[in-house]
Amino acid sequence: MNILFLAEAAVDKDKHFYAGNTVLFRAVMTAFEQQFGLFGSNNAFLEFFRTAGCRLDHLCPENLSGLVAKQRLQKRRSCIAALAEKLAADPPLMVIVVMKAILPEVMEAIRTASLQRAPLVRATPFPVRSEQNRLNCIAGISAALKEAVTNKMLACG
Repeated sequence: MNILFLAEAAVDKDKHFYAGNTVLFRAVMTAFEQQFGLFGSNNAFLEFFRTAGCRLDHLCPENLSGLVAKQRLQKRRSCIAALAEKLAADPPLMVIVVMKAILPEVMEAIRTASLQRAPLVRATPFPVRSEQNRLNCIAGISAALKEAVTNKMLACG
């Protein structure tokens, strides 16, 4: 894998990045379009995303909505070991953390994975709660993609 995008947790059974129906999907696709041009459809983008060696995963496999802050943090921390195992099994060249609040858990998972080569890590805000967060998310992903292209980390471009 070339680039792993990491979000906090799955939204719910009806909304998913790979279904093309989430705010995260729209932000990631927009950032890719800034770097690689327009895609004709969601499916065309997802195919490009996949063939470029990109994948989206979550720190936690289940939805954390509705948890109070302390419970949410405990749940995130409980997911570190499983993420470390995934990273060790398929180490990425770059990790783009799409929610700055989970960066400590992601960094701990990377350390725990004991990778031969540590990936580049970039973090952006999650694209919700304000237009500025959305724009900063897109800009951060776009900058990371530019860096990935420059460093020949993608199977395209």
